[in-house]
Amino acid sequence: GLIGFAFDVPDGGIPSGLNDAGLNGSEIGKSALFNIFDQNPGMPRFFTLSLSRNGDQGGTADGDITIGEYDARYSEVQQAPLLPIFGTGAWNILMDGISVNGVEIPWARDPNGTVPEGKVRGLLDSGTTGIVAPSDIVDAIYSSIPGAAQVPQDASIDGTWVIPCNITIDLHLTFGGQNFTVHPLDVSDLDVYTTLDNKTFTVCSGSVRPVPSMGRDAIFGTSFLRNVYTVFGFGNATHAPYAQMLSVVNESAVVADFMSVRAPLLAAGKPHELSPAVAVPILVKDEKVRSATSALSSLTASSTSASPSSPPPLSSPTQSAPSVPNLLAPDVSSGSNLAELDAAADTPSAPPDSRISRYAPIVIGLLGANLALLLFLLVLGVSRIVRTGRDASAGGSRDVRYTRVELKES
Repeated sequence: GLIGFAFDVPDGGIPSGLNDAGLNGSEIGKSALFNIFDQNPGMPRFFTLSLSRNGDQGGTADGDITIGEYDARYSEVQQAPLLPIFGTGAWNILMDGISVNGVEIPWARDPNGTVPEGKVRGLLDSGTTGIVAPSDIVDAIYSSIPGAAQVPQDASIDGTWVIPCNITIDLHLTFGGQNFTVHPLDVSDLDVYTTLDNKTFTVCSGSVRPVPSMGRDAIFGTSFLRNVYTVFGFGNATHAPYAQMLSVVNESAVVADFMSVRAPLLAAGKPHELSPAVAVPILVKDEKVRSATSALSSLTASSTSASPSSPPPLSSPTQSAPSVPNLLAPDVSSGSNLAELDAAADTPSAPPDSRISRYAPIVIGLLGANLALLLFLLVLGVSRIVRTGRDASAGGSRDVRYTRVELKES
């Protein structure tokens, strides 16, 4: 894990590297948590995690970790079912099912895998921000939302759903027979987006994203973990590793909570929200320009290192490569779409050149002040050295007299 709260495995990065160096990686390469357990043999071998929500920013305001003890606020978790860790070396547990707005979503398992029929393997991972699921599951969650639009499959951000920002989605996950509500604020993300031509608008996208390389498995990141108090148990000689979860969501208040947080972000004076049908083409075309420009910059930089006569690479992603068409051309945002985008441009961001011109004098002034201070300290140091040398020379020429001290004979 990021701070050493994962399982210690012999082939892990640190132990493996130490072993390769001829050292005992299993002993001296232990994680922080296992060192704590070793130094406290009587401590129960588990830790707990609780995360809070930072409004609608998609982040965590704060969190609590306890080692070997439970947070008194959530002591009921001790009565929760033990969810066995599936496999070794990671916090994988089995999910029973998923539902959206009261409708169960079938989640087919990998026929060649080891996951039991009717179960889904999911990783509890505080290092992942959202929820990762197969593309058909993501589509089932968001496709029924009125006005939702999906990013096409040929884009680098393919599979993402853009949805109206005021929609509340009732998402439930079931583990060990327990039903867990995912707060609507954790099912969609609100972002303020600035286009390549510096027009700003608000857009909301689904927090559940597809990653084809995951196969039929899932990752439950902080979008889910903010909704539960979780115990991560390493087990011992008689008990296998496990997890326990306690819901911390007030189901009767989630809709009101959602509106109280999101409504102010959509109020007058805030960047205008674009409808998903208008936002998706803009997002896709901007992304293609950035990807093409980045690729061209890398290619040009490589050519520059090989041939001094080659042209310099593009210095800004807002510069269009000669062979790349303008992805915000009128044929994409014409008519009412263009008017809607123009209405969103109430707070255009300053172009890079203007920002450089604005702050350059300040930067130069600070550098000048630092240089002057350095010169002053240098002069002061030299003068002290010279003065000390003179004092030492003067002291060396003095006629030092000694007075004999008679010792008493014994």
